[in-house]
Amino acid sequence: MKGLRKFLKVFIWVQVGACFGRVLQKYLDFVNNPEAYAYYSAPWYTDIIITVILTAITVFIPTIAYFVVCYTIKKREQTDNI
Repeated sequence: MKGLRKFLKVFIWVQVGACFGRVLQKYLDFVNNPEAYAYYSAPWYTDIIITVILTAITVFIPTIAYFVVCYTIKKREQTDNI
């Protein structure tokens, strides 16, 4: 269970870091090439919003699983001490 907890923690932070990197890359691309985004009908930050929403979904489920695993580990440690 502790290995699963470590895996979930790493997975969550990797997803958050990847999202931050994608958002930063998109922003810097817009700052350096604003004329490239002038032709799109949607605002330049639409891709950033989609990225953040998808990342929030992919982080929410493992976060719930992480808390369930932590609760299970704590419960097992309490029953082992009795």
